[in-house]
This record gives sequence, structure tokens and C-alpha cells, in this order.
Amino acid sequence: MAIDPIPEPTAPPAQPWQFLDWSIGPDGIAMNSRRFVHKRLNLYTAAQGTVVVNEIGKPAARLRYCSQDDYNANLWQKDGLLVARDPNGSTMPQSTPITLSFTTPLRAVGAYVVVGGDAVILDLPLDAVMWVQEAGSNTWTAIHGSGTVGKVLPAGTAASAAFVGAACSNGSRIGKVCFDASLAGSFETLALSRLFWVA
Repeated sequence: MAIDPIPEPTAPPAQPWQFLDWSIGPDGIAMNSRRFVHKRLNLYTAAQGTVVVNEIGKPAARLRYCSQDDYNANLWQKDGLLVARDPNGSTMPQSTPITLSFTTPLRAVGAYVVVGGDAVILDLPLDAVMWVQEAGSNTWTAIHGSGTVGKVLPAGTAASAAFVGAACSNGSRIGKVCFDASLAGSFETLALSRLFWVA
């Protein structure tokens, strides 16, 4: 397998990370919170290709903003987030809350993962998983990252959310990724930070 984990954006692959801000629409203007963003073919791009969020058969995904009043989780104040309901307790690729497909496959992909819901208990350890599929393959590779459950962070604060990232090491590219998490307890929704990527 040609997929290698990357610990966090401060340790990038050979080329610097670029990122996709979920809150910015194709016109360059910030979108309203709670806007549906799944199955939208012309909404997001990376490396001049389309990034499709949750294709047919996946949960509805919305844009939310990290704040005490909108989506209070331990990412940074005012950051745009992808949020979807967790369909069940399984963390297998076919049942994850958020799936991203890339029409232009990428060399590296990563994001911070947080969870929310009335039953979530602060400071619990969170294990995030990103399933990675190389372009042209049907095989999935699981990449894990550790973090904690928490509340919104001021900009510039050290990260406490779980980061998961992966890069191809043999010239291949990533065609699809799925995100999920496991927790010693339950959560209702999973949220994804801006997407870090390398073409």
C-alpha cells in the first residue's frame, strides 16, 4: 500500500499544504450557516478539480461555523466546518458521516475532526479515522489520529482536536476519503475542519 500517515499540518509533505475553506462559495463570498453542501458538483474545488461532499446514499452535510452559538467544538472561532449526522456506530467506509471525492486526485489530504451532540462529554479522548482510497483502487486504508472533546478555541490556540492526514508515497494519488470517529460515549454529529491538501 502506498498510503503513509502524516501527523499534523506542521509536518507537511515535501510541498506546502494548501487548504479548502468550506465557508467560501465559488463566488469567493462566505456562505450562510446551515447551508446544505452535499452532492453539490460546482461548490468546492482542489487542484482545479471538483471536491464532492457526500455523494448519493450518504448523510446530508451542512456548513456550520465554529462558535459558542453555532457549532461549539474544539476548532477555532469562526472556522467553517462540514457537519453531518453519524448514521450508526460503525466506522467502516460505507457508513461514515462525511465522504469526499476528488475529480483531480490529490497527493496528500488531511483535516481536524471533532464531534458534537447533547450526550458528548468534554475532555474525553477522541479517535478520528480517515479511510483513504487511491485513485483507481477499491481498497481502503485507515489512518487514525488522537484528540479530545472540547469547546471552541480562540484563533491561534494550540490544536486539541484530532488530526488525520495521509500522503501517497509512490507517485499515486488519493481519489476518495471518508471521515469518522469513535468515542467512549455517543455523539450525534461529526464535523470536519478546513481540508488540507497537496496536489
